[in-house]
Amino acid sequence: MKLIVTEPFADFQRGDEITDPELVAAILEDERQCCVVRAAEPQPEPDAE
Repeated sequence: MKLIVTEPFADFQRGDEITDPELVAAILEDERQCCVVRAAEPQPEPDAE
């Protein structure tokens, strides 16, 4: 899972993607969670045969 910044905070600007798992977990556990939205990682396309 990644986060996309909706409201600037710290060194992050709107639209930034946060992908570091430890940082994602830390943000979701504190008051900064209101500044981001969760985004699922794209799933690989199955091989069409």
